[in-house]
Amino acid sequence: MLPTTTSFGSDTAEGAFSPPNSAVLELRRATKKFGAVTALTDVSIELMAGECLVLLGENGAGKSTLVGAILGRHPLTEGQLLIRGEQVEHYSPHAARQHGVRAVTQEFSLCESLPVYANLFVGQEPQRAGFLRKGFMRTEARRRLTEVDATFSETDAVSALTRAEQQLVEICKAVTQDSEPGVILFDEPTAAISATEAQKLFGIIDRLKTTGWAIVYISHRMEELRRVGDRVVVLRDGRQVSTHHLADVDDRQLINEMAGRDLDTVHPAKAQESEIGKPVLSVDQLATSNGKVLDVSFELRAGEILGIGGLVGSGKGDVASAIFGLEPLTHGKIHVGGQPVSRPTPRTMYRLGFGFLAEDRKREGILPETSVAANIMVERLAISRTFSRAGFQLKRKLQNAASHLISEFDVRPAGALRMPIGQLSGGNQQKALVARALSTPRKVLVVVEPTAGVDIGSRMEIYRHLRAKCQEEGIGILLVSSDVEELVGMCDRVVVMNTGRITTALIGADITPDNIVAASFGTTEENH
Repeated sequence: MLPTTTSFGSDTAEGAFSPPNSAVLELRRATKKFGAVTALTDVSIELMAGECLVLLGENGAGKSTLVGAILGRHPLTEGQLLIRGEQVEHYSPHAARQHGVRAVTQEFSLCESLPVYANLFVGQEPQRAGFLRKGFMRTEARRRLTEVDATFSETDAVSALTRAEQQLVEICKAVTQDSEPGVILFDEPTAAISATEAQKLFGIIDRLKTTGWAIVYISHRMEELRRVGDRVVVLRDGRQVSTHHLADVDDRQLINEMAGRDLDTVHPAKAQESEIGKPVLSVDQLATSNGKVLDVSFELRAGEILGIGGLVGSGKGDVASAIFGLEPLTHGKIHVGGQPVSRPTPRTMYRLGFGFLAEDRKREGILPETSVAANIMVERLAISRTFSRAGFQLKRKLQNAASHLISEFDVRPAGALRMPIGQLSGGNQQKALVARALSTPRKVLVVVEPTAGVDIGSRMEIYRHLRAKCQEEGIGILLVSSDVEELVGMCDRVVVMNTGRITTALIGADITPDNIVAASFGTTEENH
């Protein structure tokens, strides 16, 4: 168990331990401007010891700016920041760390080439007579990992760990650098981990709260907000719309406050059997050289959305990569529109009308220094002559098309056309990539975790666009997702993988959360 009164570590944070229900950090009437743009207006929050405060808002609502203010990255233009009741001037990232303010973000601050124990001591390596105390570091790291129920070794290289395991290292690194609890912020912590791993994370957060940490939690998944949260602050357009105790407010009110409008059913109606056509993708006994896909077979038909579910490491993402030519095959057959593909490569699959929306948008999706317009239009430029004449790009025509897509997919902020896409929030980057994927003519589209890190309003828009693409153009969509509710709500059929194989195929009324979760653990018989 975690210690009952202190976090582990040897450094001393400024300030004393905060008793339960006392404010560790406060923002009073906080305003932040970037030039002429006001990103945050008159926001007041209290981060209380032993409590989890949820930040809720659509992409572009001001959450990232507020987080930047808490972490010292964005000095306030107006307002006050207080730590344990004392106003702090010249607040910076270094000052935040000194006051015990930490973050576990979507982009980990780990050195993958170093072992776990070395990562835990980066910047505070213990020495004796000029030599590193590696034995002490390993022993202390082992103790810290035990506190979070880690099953891997302190000597393992970080590069060999799963994302969920790396997250545990990041948590250990964050909460053990001070002798007294402070503030720890979790930004979309379940975006790329399984439901089981998420439950383990929630247990760790519960224990952190009992030791006096003030938790800030950001997620777009309503069910987990209620699992870990005590109070919620709703942001919209940089302003604080409301603050509630989560026990006193229902999901619909929160969603409407967040969106500023009434939102209907999250998922659009599924396809009727009469709307589904012939197979556009056939996979037969597929296996990959990395051993993560073993004898996988399925068909995807025109006009349908076929889901692939399973735990992290089940092989579901590897199937998508293999079909697109990103993972070498050892055997198996692939047909696209009836045409055999012996050795799939991205170039070959694009030429056959195949589209791919990767899970890791930063590494495999966006060109961060390039404009939003160029990121959205890059595929159409590669395969279409519509936007060129005599070898020259028709700039105005290109920008008009991109502007239309930015508006249609509600990519924010307004006027994002020429902005580098790397400056957008993660959710708006994702919407731009979805716009790219859906604006290019396809026969087959594979989307991997398409709504990770996307707010509920944007998620509904993405779902609507995916279903419309099926209905209006008759394409087949392969949806790979760790979000069980997404699979249930969006998919006409679902196959579930476990240890590289499809264990269950579900259709109609059999597509339920319980059946998907059970099949993920390999505890059901295959349904046909």
